Amino acid sequence: MRLLEFIDGEFAAACPQVSDRTLVQYRCSVRIWSRCLERPATTGDLNRSQIAEFISCLKRSGRSVATINGKRFYLLSLWKAAHNLGLADRMEDVPKLKAPRRVPVAWTVGQLQRIIKACRTAPDISHNGTTWTSDHWLFLVRLIWDTAHRLDCLLRCTADALDIESQLLRVPAELTKSRRESVKKVSYDTIAAALNMH
Repeated sequence: MRLLEFIDGEFAAACPQVSDRTLVQYRCSVRIWSRCLERPATTGDLNRSQIAEFISCLKRSGRSVATINGKRFYLLSLWKAAHNLGLADRMEDVPKLKAPRRVPVAWTVGQLQRIIKACRTAPDISHNGTTWTSDHWLFLVRLIWDTAHRLDCLLRCTADALDIESQLLRVPAELTKSRRESVKKVSYDTIAAALNMH
């Protein structure tokens, strides 16, 4: 069985807790694997040697260790589910690559000032009926600076996540990488940027 069909059929039915956004990541991993195989990946490919070869293919293409380990995770999850459904052989261990530990790199104050300057001169952008103005970009950049949340997480927050009076941004657990609710204080500049959007 082709793995893309397996994801949309048996896997999605057996794992209803997996979100649509995560299913997209599974499909993406399988498409990349299929390119390495030069044919559509199947449940029969879920074995140690094929996945190890996929990891080697990703290394040769210059993918980061974090990306490779992420793709490995998705394939091993598919393998486990396929095995549980009787569609693949027993799982074997496929070791993770060791990721180098790096100190996170954050924007400096000078970089932030340049980004804010660029935001102020950004042209309006319309897409799918939504228009982003320079005020939107400015608010988003300030919010990233204040909270250190990921862009995807902040874009999925609703307007009621920000309490103007208390200057608090409340992010629901399902949007955070840690799966823990987050409450962060934001600056006066961020609140002013929020108010400018209305």
